[in-house]
Parts: sequence; structure tokens; C-alpha cells
Amino acid sequence: MTAKGTGKFTEEGRRPQDTDDAGNQLPYVGVLDGVVEITDDAGNVTGYEKNTKAVDGQTYWASRAWGGPTDWFVLDGSYIMLREVMLSYRFQPSVLNKTPFTGLTLTLIGRNLWYIEEHMQDMGISPESAPSTDAGYTGIETFGVPTTRTFGLNVKLTF
Repeated sequence: MTAKGTGKFTEEGRRPQDTDDAGNQLPYVGVLDGVVEITDDAGNVTGYEKNTKAVDGQTYWASRAWGGPTDWFVLDGSYIMLREVMLSYRFQPSVLNKTPFTGLTLTLIGRNLWYIEEHMQDMGISPESAPSTDAGYTGIETFGVPTTRTFGLNVKLTF
């Protein structure tokens, strides 16, 4: 989602609709942070005011990406996860009297069950991923295998 610009944090700078009333494709728009000069008739700078001019999406996101590191590209990757749960039951030997077994233990196992707290969920990025650091693909998850949720049953028999 991040590479495609569909992450929640990219909502600013997107166009509000795809086409105008005549059906023509609209450009992306966004207002860059900063100020603009106020000049008098002679061209002298007399002050500054907050920028309110919209720019196209390419200009908007290029300014964000190439303007140096900003908080836009620093993500809170902390998370709390229920990594593994094991529930075991050991049968009493008296229950196994009529069997050839002297012991029986059943164990249910679940792994990677739940992200209890995860700060990157609106971005479609796994907090356990290893994003690329290559200049052309910085921050993009490439060749990563998602963490799988697994369930299992162990049976331990003793004779």
C-alpha cells in the first residue's frame, strides 16, 4: 500500500475526485508547508504569509520525499503481539490403565495469533517486515514473506 500511495498517511495531497464535471481527469493537488513572500508594487519584500497555493501530486510528493528526512517517513514500528500459546493436558495414569500407554499428553499450539497493538496497521505494512534500503526502493517491502499464523496439535505417548 505504501508504494502505491494508498496508505492512510498519503490521504493529504490526493485529489478529492477523479474527474471534473466534464469528465476530464483532474491532477492530484496538495498544499506544501511554508510561506510565500508579499511584495509591494516596486517588488520589495514587505512580509510573508502562509502558503495556500495547491500544486500537482508529483510536485507535492517529490517535495516531501526529496526535501530531506521528515517525520512523514519515520514510522512507529513498535507492536505487541501474541506470539505463541500452548495449552497442554496430561492424562492421569489411572485413565490409561486399559491401554498399552503409561502416559499421554495432548498439547494445542497457536503461533502468530494476534497483533494486540500495532501502529502501522493503516499503512498495510507488517511491523516485522524488512523494507528495502536500496535507493530506488527505499521503504518498500520487497521479497518479504508475511508472518504466517499456524495451529498445531502435539501428542506425546509414553509406553
